[in-house]
Amino acid sequence: PSKDITALDLTNNKEHFAIDKIFNNPQLRVLLLSNTGIEDSDISHGIEFIKGLIYLDLSSNELTNVPKQIENITSLKRLNLKNNRIDKDNQEKIKKLLPNCEIQF
Repeated sequence: PSKDITALDLTNNKEHFAIDKIFNNPQLRVLLLSNTGIEDSDISHGIEFIKGLIYLDLSSNELTNVPKQIENITSLKRLNLKNNRIDKDNQEKIKKLLPNCEIQF
């Protein structure tokens, strides 16, 4: 993607896409990855590079957790994790990683 993109919607995209290239976009503010089949390993490296991200939608995927590095996205205000497989213990850990973020489970 172009380095000038500030919002990217890949909702319902089941095709293979280079998520590491998306994460390497410092201008990105809104990233919608709902229902894309994402698993924990897909976001375990590089997510921390989207420093300016404000809204991240990872709903309706195969996640059981998010990487600890997500705490480095201090600009994040909203995180949608609905319809994943994140248990209560991991939900609490995620809330502690992102105390200033509205998180939907």
